[in-house]
Amino acid sequence: VGSEMCIRDSPQPLEQVRGTIRFADGDAELTGFTSRFGGGEVSGEGGMHFDRFTPDSYFLSLVPVNTRIGFPEGFRGVYQGGVLLRGDMDEALLSGKLELLRGLYQEPIDMGQLLGYGTREYSAEELVVLPVPVAVRLQIAAEEGGWLKIDLAEVETSLDLNIGGNLVSPEVTGRIVILEGGRMRFRDVEYRIRSGSLSLLDLNKINPYMDITADTTVSRYEVTLRIEGTLDRFEYQLSSVPTLSQQDILALLTTGFTLEDLAVGPGTRGLDITGDMAASYFASALTGLFETQLKKVFRLERVRINAYALSGSADPTTQLTLGKEVADNLFIIYSTELGGEERQIYKVCLLYTSPSPRDC
Repeated sequence: VGSEMCIRDSPQPLEQVRGTIRFADGDAELTGFTSRFGGGEVSGEGGMHFDRFTPDSYFLSLVPVNTRIGFPEGFRGVYQGGVLLRGDMDEALLSGKLELLRGLYQEPIDMGQLLGYGTREYSAEELVVLPVPVAVRLQIAAEEGGWLKIDLAEVETSLDLNIGGNLVSPEVTGRIVILEGGRMRFRDVEYRIRSGSLSLLDLNKINPYMDITADTTVSRYEVTLRIEGTLDRFEYQLSSVPTLSQQDILALLTTGFTLEDLAVGPGTRGLDITGDMAASYFASALTGLFETQLKKVFRLERVRINAYALSGSADPTTQLTLGKEVADNLFIIYSTELGGEERQIYKVCLLYTSPSPRDC
């Protein structure tokens, strides 16, 4: 007989449920189980042992095919494989292996929540409520087809992940490989990814160890960027063809000109870029994500946070720029320097005279 069944607190129902349950000698046996779930099919078998009419132990073996599961939040994945739930009235274990056929994550990333300081990023407490603690021993693998599409990057990945812990607080470890040909945006410069990997080692928060090589073209130079380390502590290396110093490459990426080209202009004699500016340039990859969030929260058309230091200046300076459309095609831009010599700038800009608010 076909029917529909909803698991408590689960947003996805089991549809067209079919199967046979037989009772014999204190046991219940489920055979021929089939169902539609998440746009695909699930089949399996199970059983339960009773002790004086009270459930004592159980198992449920399921084989999903082309099944869509919306977990973790914001990720849409289609899977196949096999999982086994086995337990008693005190505890249970969910184990198995799933193959990710295709998946997409494209939700904005909250960097403060991502770095999660002292808490686990994943939590399934509201996904499903079960009467006993459920430990997890799952492997999820994919040779390709896992897509990440956010403001910072658009990449395809392969992955080999192990999920431990329990359903309330899963622990995710493993490795994600970024396939060649993806794109990432770093301080308004678009890079082509040549190779990359993310190793998930921290059980308390998502803070992967990154090893990424990417390149871009600026003017007549081919610039290669290498990033290695965790999100909160990483090292970088820049190289170019033709060969430039790292200070020259950094000037090229931020201004479009080398230091020698910049020195030709009036008032730029002896211009140099300090290590503080280099460090702040790469740290600002995270800052850029905060800028996007500030735009949404305060409904601003422009938010920019720039940290920089030039040799010969006093202290490193942070420049904050805010822009708001106050009337049709009329923008007010406010800019101030935090630290160093305090300076404030106000600017009124008509869109008729500028191609976009960015050019104000």
